[in-house]
Amino acid sequence: MTASSKLYAFGFGRAMDYPTQQNRRRWARIPLEMRVELYVGERDPKVYGRAVDLSEGGISILSVDQLKVGEKIKIAFTIPQTNQQFRFHTEVKTREGYRYGLEFLNVSATDRKELADFNRIMGILGKH
Repeated sequence: MTASSKLYAFGFGRAMDYPTQQNRRRWARIPLEMRVELYVGERDPKVYGRAVDLSEGGISILSVDQLKVGEKIKIAFTIPQTNQQFRFHTEVKTREGYRYGLEFLNVSATDRKELADFNRIMGILGKH
């Protein structure tokens, strides 16, 4: 694998350079496109975004909704390949334009194992 891989910026119609940075991360990230639902504070019940990648510890999303670093939000998504549904409390850790890095908070052992198994299988299939 090269130092960076190409990732399609879903919803924006262009490819972008995506550094893998696996040596700095606790969990491997798997590129993944899917719709996510965001529940942000007292705003309307939910807003939508698109997942860019997923790991055991978090998710990277694209959203036109303005999120603040440090903000706590809820996220819900269904992994298309497995129809597995997840709901997590998260914290916004990073922001670059419309791209946000969310860390999952208080993840159950069962959910962490499901995410790890999915990422491992996708890695074996070369979907990373």
